[in-house]
Amino acid sequence: AWAGPVASLAGAMPIPLEPRRRTIVTFAAAPGLDVSGWPFVISESDQLYFAPESGGLMLSPMDQEPILPSDAQPDDEVIASALERLRALAPAIVPRTLKRKWAGLRTFSSDSVPVVGADPRVSGFFWLAGQAGFGIESSPAIGQIAADLMVRGATDRFDASVLAPARFGAGG
Repeated sequence: AWAGPVASLAGAMPIPLEPRRRTIVTFAAAPGLDVSGWPFVISESDQLYFAPESGGLMLSPMDQEPILPSDAQPDDEVIASALERLRALAPAIVPRTLKRKWAGLRTFSSDSVPVVGADPRVSGFFWLAGQAGFGIESSPAIGQIAADLMVRGATDRFDASVLAPARFGAGG
């Protein structure tokens, strides 16, 4: 989330990056309900997903609220709205209380493709940003591509021009 401000401090190319908040809550499963073998469930139309987590369930309202880089905090209204959508979709699993709630930031480039590569303006500045909601899943491949680019200036793993900061042109 801080890649854009850090790049600005370094005089690097201004690349359009937008941090967005994502909220997660966890709660106990209904008494007598074993959710341990349940799959990850996503409902695009209801804008939520849930899955087993630590003996109970976790739920996300699939929020993508643009927010400045910060210590993101969950929004209680967003959570309440998600619980109402869950009530319409699966009323038997709506919790009475939450175990935990938190929010994090996911950063998106303007084309929703990660930004990986040397900055065209500042020698030695290397971009590795904008993984959106797929940073954990894509980190093994993106990390290998980034390492290749840093060490050799090229990679055989992927067409790195797709990820290159230069794709945003001289003005970002």
